[in-house]
Amino acid sequence: MEYINREASDKTKGFRLQRIRAVDLIFDKLSIKDEHCFYTGVEMFEDTFQQDNLTSEKCNHYEENKNYNDRVNFSLFSRQVKNTLVAFFDIYLGQCQQDYNATNFCFYTTAGVAKENKRTEYPDLPDEPILEILTRDKKVNDEILIIIKKCLIDEYKKQYKSKKTTGFLSDLEEMSLESFQNFLSCISWKFGEQNEENLKERVLEKIRNSKFFTCNHHNKEELIFSQIMENLEQKQNKEGFVNKLLHSSEIKSIFIRVESESPSQKNDPTWQELESIEINDKRNVEEKIYSVKPDFSTKRLGYFARKVVTSRAEQKENDKSMLSLKYRTYESCLDFLSQQKIDFTQDENINNALKEMEQLSCANIQKLKQDYNYSSSNSITVEGLILDLFDGCFLSFDEDQNDI
Repeated sequence: MEYINREASDKTKGFRLQRIRAVDLIFDKLSIKDEHCFYTGVEMFEDTFQQDNLTSEKCNHYEENKNYNDRVNFSLFSRQVKNTLVAFFDIYLGQCQQDYNATNFCFYTTAGVAKENKRTEYPDLPDEPILEILTRDKKVNDEILIIIKKCLIDEYKKQYKSKKTTGFLSDLEEMSLESFQNFLSCISWKFGEQNEENLKERVLEKIRNSKFFTCNHHNKEELIFSQIMENLEQKQNKEGFVNKLLHSSEIKSIFIRVESESPSQKNDPTWQELESIEINDKRNVEEKIYSVKPDFSTKRLGYFARKVVTSRAEQKENDKSMLSLKYRTYESCLDFLSQQKIDFTQDENINNALKEMEQLSCANIQKLKQDYNYSSSNSITVEGLILDLFDGCFLSFDEDQNDI
């Protein structure tokens, strides 16, 4: 049976809350006294994925993470909730291979709960918000089960309407209330949870209380946190299921590695320098490329535009070290442009120059990491930063426009 493939729908977005929540789950698992191995990844099937080998059976945890301000509230009929129910149901029937007891789901959000108000369509709505009931009770009465099942069937039909397959629609429609209750019982609902800033503080406390934390790790919890975050991000962009997962043994290795590093290895202070750069060129990356190569590949420009959007999303969700990374990347690109005489009227030369700037930036950043800590520093992130620097008025393909 085919169904909608939701695996890593955006492999590079790397939203910060997802990764922090993944680290949060890692240290929850490490707090269990029994020695066992587990794997954790982001943007795999769902926002956060964890596989636990505590027993002879593998236990899979799938989690949706929704980051909204505290004024946003969800009801059962909210788009985000309905979409999550469809995704969870597809995993439940499509990947659990009948081993439903070894599967659990979680809906983690900073948003609150709202009351359902579709009384005309659902006359038997309870007085209490359904999501509040689901948060509190693993088992609910048949009236509520019927409402949730009808809502899920309607949304399922809507999502599969334009697909060649109907997914597991017939299974859903024919499912007994008892079986549907078993599915819902696999879901934990977490509303009003901590945002990325507060969640990070909770994770730092868990790092300090970890069984791997010793006196030699004093004042190094930020460094441990950043290295785990970076490892998750690097694995997110790899090919192959296993390569995307962070193994529990790698966490211990990070603690061992950090133990010998200086606690002063913290933030690069150059993040402030970005604000002091004088901006004279207001053109975006497309306009700058067309100024030197009017017939440049539109398909390639589309790729550049997507990378810029992704990069800005990463910058928004990251800390000051990302701004420092951006400034160091800017320095490397200026250095490259000042020393190279390139004919940018050729598509190949533009693409090659961007690649060489990426390689130079990554090489310089690796040297800087001996003294400074960056929350992200992989080549995919650096590529996005370079394109954003061109799009954001800092760099140009016109030699006389770069302030070198």
